[in-house]
Amino acid sequence: MSHLPHSMPQIRRLIADDSTVLHEIEKRVYSEPWSETLIKDSLMAPMTYGLALCDGAKILAYAIYQVILSEGHILNLATAQEFQRQGLGTRLIDAVIEDCRNKKALQIFLEVRVSNESAQRLYRKKSFQPLMIREKYYSNSESALLMVRTLKENEVVEKSEERGI
Repeated sequence: MSHLPHSMPQIRRLIADDSTVLHEIEKRVYSEPWSETLIKDSLMAPMTYGLALCDGAKILAYAIYQVILSEGHILNLATAQEFQRQGLGTRLIDAVIEDCRNKKALQIFLEVRVSNESAQRLYRKKSFQPLMIREKYYSNSESALLMVRTLKENEVVEKSEERGI
């Protein structure tokens, strides 16, 4: 595990040109990584957004999500293996929640592997609640836990310094 730099990683918007770097992270952290083409297409799709936590030009973690009408949906969230368990996922989820709220979302949904207990703990910590199981959701037939977080109008999301989004 690498330690975070002394300066606070900055949040920035993802662009389609980031797809190669994101794919490299995907291949290291997921058993079924998104293809580079899927990542690039997602970042160019309407109503689809991406945020990255960066140390200078280096992407440490990222999230890809949609906001359609009043509904947000986290499609993909990953932290580079060497920077996991250092709070980057928490910061990224806070930024996604804030951006979804700014885009007038009332709820945010996500799917997580039923076997991924550490991710489920993180999402519960950020007030996502289990909604249902999607049987055989992944290509290896593993089920997904669908989780939802309702966004309250006056709720204050924890703000990280120098959000920059």
